[in-house]
Amino acid sequence: MDRVALHPKLFFRKTEILLSVFYISKMLNDDNIPWADPEIKLRYKAALGKFILAYNQIDHQLYEILEMALSRWKRPDLLTSKSFNGSLIKRLEILDILRSTAEGAPLIKLPFDKLRKIHQERNDVAHGHMDQNPFDGSYQLYADGKKVKEYYSISRIEKMAQRGSDLWDSMRYIEANYCFEPITD
Repeated sequence: MDRVALHPKLFFRKTEILLSVFYISKMLNDDNIPWADPEIKLRYKAALGKFILAYNQIDHQLYEILEMALSRWKRPDLLTSKSFNGSLIKRLEILDILRSTAEGAPLIKLPFDKLRKIHQERNDVAHGHMDQNPFDGSYQLYADGKKVKEYYSISRIEKMAQRGSDLWDSMRYIEANYCFEPITD
């Protein structure tokens, strides 16, 4: 087999490139710097996903309860109003007003304080940017360029997700109260 001779300048340039790649690779992989475990971010994403799903169940459940309550009051037309299609907080404010009526008796059992708290936590984690230290794995959440006041560890977010699921479960009883017409004599 015939070998093709490289021009000396090309040979040295090719060798220089190969050595550069080798040293860069060695520098990135063998620098004895402890890099953060990528599992941290994966666990954060999983916990955040569970929490957002639980929150969305709550939000949907509140809308269902509101829809049933307004149907009972024979005012389903109000559901098309912008005030009902807003945030969870707007729905809570409306339900808070409605619970003072005779038809709103089941709403008394609605855990308003817990729902407001979970809404605030949702805003923090859903709108917060996770800024992770690539070396030790620690992270902070930032929203609107400012550090979020509270620290949200992965275990805390997992507990928030469980609390959200528990809240949703307790709200199903309230919805059941509106599934049946009141008994009248």
